[in-house]
Amino acid sequence: MTYIVSVEVLSKAIAKRATYLIPIPKLMLMQQLLIEFIAGLRQAGVRISIAESEDMFRAVNCIGMLEQAGFKEALRGTLIKSHRDETTFEALFDQYFQPPETSTVNLLELLSPHEKKLLFRAVNDLLGQLKTQEEKRDQLYRSPTDLPGSQVERLEQLLNGMLEGQPLDPTTFDEVAEQVMQKVGPSASVARVHDLTMNQLGNQLLTNVENRLPNLLRQNNLQPQTVSEIMAGLQLNQEALQEQATQQSQRGAANRWAKQQGTRLNQAEQLMGRSLQQLSEREANLLRQQIRRLVAQLRSRIALRRKRARRGKPDIRQTIRTNLRYGGIPIRLKFKTKSRKPRLLLLCDISHSMRKVIEFALRLVYELQDQVTSVRTFTFIDTLDEISQIFAQSPANEALAEAATRLRPNHANTDLGTCLEQLLQQHRDCLTPQTTVIIVGDACNSWNDPRLDCAAKLQRMSKQVIWLNPRQQNEWNSNDCDMLKYLPYADAVYQVGTMAELASAVDKLLTR
Repeated sequence: MTYIVSVEVLSKAIAKRATYLIPIPKLMLMQQLLIEFIAGLRQAGVRISIAESEDMFRAVNCIGMLEQAGFKEALRGTLIKSHRDETTFEALFDQYFQPPETSTVNLLELLSPHEKKLLFRAVNDLLGQLKTQEEKRDQLYRSPTDLPGSQVERLEQLLNGMLEGQPLDPTTFDEVAEQVMQKVGPSASVARVHDLTMNQLGNQLLTNVENRLPNLLRQNNLQPQTVSEIMAGLQLNQEALQEQATQQSQRGAANRWAKQQGTRLNQAEQLMGRSLQQLSEREANLLRQQIRRLVAQLRSRIALRRKRARRGKPDIRQTIRTNLRYGGIPIRLKFKTKSRKPRLLLLCDISHSMRKVIEFALRLVYELQDQVTSVRTFTFIDTLDEISQIFAQSPANEALAEAATRLRPNHANTDLGTCLEQLLQQHRDCLTPQTTVIIVGDACNSWNDPRLDCAAKLQRMSKQVIWLNPRQQNEWNSNDCDMLKYLPYADAVYQVGTMAELASAVDKLLTR
């Protein structure tokens, strides 16, 4: 992935580094960290444009990086556009931006050449002893979490870095952490992965270094004060190393979480084109988690279309009244407007083959309640049952769960004709010239009378009849399907076999 960063912004930040009180290498490191943070947010599903990234760099340039609260709000204000993304932002911010690292000491600069020679001789003797012990231990027992290779060799690299005051190599740490993850599995906690990674890097053997190295240094004729300074410096560098490792572990966990979140989003996108009736329960749950994101997109598109279509015919009376202040000159034009929010009546076929389609259709419609005037919902197989009161009394999620309990397995034969007649007789008040009737069903009528006269009357009494059918058009005349018979009495028919088709159909019917 290629990241584009404004050279102008970067040059200004470097030019004003005195404002931050941060040296240029540290500033460049923070610049890279900000780029990685944006990448992590994108992997987690947060939509961030290049322009918004540049706005973030400008905001940081003005506010600075030392004041944590202001720095955090600058990132939140420029990168986060929706409340649903704030949880992701909070989770990743704490992992990427930790307090400054503890400073390290280069112990070799404090020693004379002769003292360095004696120090390395003592270290080599100690590593030789530890390697012999490791070989004996491996002959008797080896943990399943141990990685191939010698821990003593990794300890040697770790100890040399501590003597020279070098920071922890993040690449090496991430490589070992990835190998540990493959051993223990993705369900392991961050703390367990961190501890195992540090052990594989040789941290577990540092206790032996602390216990044995002072005696070896004294045996090599180093002065007691020099030995004390070396051990104090090693302890300071070890604390800095532990802090760096903790930050790297948290950052790695944040990156893995972001990748998993992005993977889930990609899986959900792929499931959008799968048949709803063929989804497994796990796949259905994954789609249910993405409903709110889909609804937010639909709501934005619907609101934008209505805003563009809001102007109607010119309102002469309002135009004259508004322009009296301008001497009657029509500077400001007024137009007649009217509410375009539809009044919906849902007829849902809850036979076994329609269950998943009905569930997702209800979820979409009731999550978009603010885009409609009212919704009346009826379910049917061979009798009609209204479930509107459930949604009126409870939030959408609770209402859907309660409604699902009423969708018990029913072996009755579908009889849409009888249910249409029942609707016209018992719920005539629901049908007005402003009502859009939405029938969600496959029109399979079990060879019962389709009652086309009731379908025609339903169309005359309502504004329009929209049919959402999961079957393909070439199946409309197969077996007991009466879709072709009902077709003249439907103003529009949309195929809704997949989630993508269902979302498109809901989008169209709310903006017709």
